[in-house]
Amino acid sequence: MDWLKGGTIFLDEIGELPPETQIALLRVLQEREFERLGGNRSIKANVRVIVATNRDLPAAIAAGTFREDLFYRLNVIPLEIPPLRERREDIPMLVHYFIDRYARKAGKRIKSVSKDTLDLFLSCPWPGNIRELRNVIERSIILCETENFSLDESWLTESRGRVFGPTRAAARRVNTKVAQMVSLDALDFVMRAIGYTKTIHP
Repeated sequence: MDWLKGGTIFLDEIGELPPETQIALLRVLQEREFERLGGNRSIKANVRVIVATNRDLPAAIAAGTFREDLFYRLNVIPLEIPPLRERREDIPMLVHYFIDRYARKAGKRIKSVSKDTLDLFLSCPWPGNIRELRNVIERSIILCETENFSLDESWLTESRGRVFGPTRAAARRVNTKVAQMVSLDALDFVMRAIGYTKTIHP
């Protein structure tokens, strides 16, 4: 954290922190200092902390799984973002953003998204919110073999909460292509670290 020096750190899923980590974070927030792992010298922390969670923290406090003092220390400027099902007007923009993002990552070119496909996205309740939307799009991009984005309707979550996954054959295709992409990402990172700046594509 010392290398941030006046920057911002984002901590996701803050409600999942174990008790000992909550104590350590509370100390950093209150005293503005910390110690490196294995160190014995206090280091000043000059950072802005932004956290996020999808858990009900007051309920977690009542259940004894989240510290009340840490909650009030974090709850300086709270922002509540409605679930995706309550802001469906954002879905088309998010769909196009994630398609572009994962198509670039996979080295693919997607030219179009049909209205029927967008209607499918709009009809889903998305209990997993943006993470679920993102994962469905990433999976579809990995399996897409044309320049027209297509979606397997069985991957969407039904309104009653039952989730359908890909067939075994599709799952094997996903796993193989994901492994290839992960390996390429790792190789790309190493090559950039040693000064090789060309992008590596499948």
